[in-house]
Amino acid sequence: MRSTGKVGSVPPSFVVVNAFGMQVGAGTHSNGFAQMAHKIWIVSDTHFNHTNIWKTFVLADGSPARPFHSDEEMNETMVERWNSVVRPQDHIYHLGDVTMWRQDTGGWMARFMSRLNGHKRIVLGNHDALPTAWYYQHFEKVFASRVLDNMLFTHIPVHVQSLGRFDLCVHGHLHHNQIMTPTAESHTPDPRYFNCCVEKTNYTPVALEELSKRAKLNRLTAERRV
Repeated sequence: MRSTGKVGSVPPSFVVVNAFGMQVGAGTHSNGFAQMAHKIWIVSDTHFNHTNIWKTFVLADGSPARPFHSDEEMNETMVERWNSVVRPQDHIYHLGDVTMWRQDTGGWMARFMSRLNGHKRIVLGNHDALPTAWYYQHFEKVFASRVLDNMLFTHIPVHVQSLGRFDLCVHGHLHHNQIMTPTAESHTPDPRYFNCCVEKTNYTPVALEELSKRAKLNRLTAERRV
């Protein structure tokens, strides 16, 4: 992803583009944020304070799974990039695995969550192991899955046969990996899936409107085949 300014110091007008060439954020700032209707954002698999994800885990080529040198650096990068696009009035869906913690010892995660802009909702992931009440305290709504604009939002991507009427499955869980097209000779990502893990979006939330554009393209492609 690239932007026209440094993360954490967003210029008066800016555009954020992810690794797929999709615009994931844009706006004009005035005294912090422009006055406009709320937007909806999506993010997944932040794994706040998860030391092993940057220190121990590596990719197939031996490079670090995340390019950080401490929990603090990783956490603060994600806070800056989250708040660089998400405004206080916006809504944001977290698709699971907020942190690996099982207990919010000393209330650190609670204080940390309060720093993140937006009205937060969560689709629970397989590592969301804090007490259930904690999620209801720090997220306005808690889901097992969610449907928005004919898109299915889950933590673990559903099987292709379960996509049914949905134009796109937006998911987390896979981190750097992607679901590929289901043919032996194909080595391209399956356009019916979008991986919203932070590793795939440069640690920045993705705008729902951009996902809707991809879903519409999928729908038009499917209609042409009929």
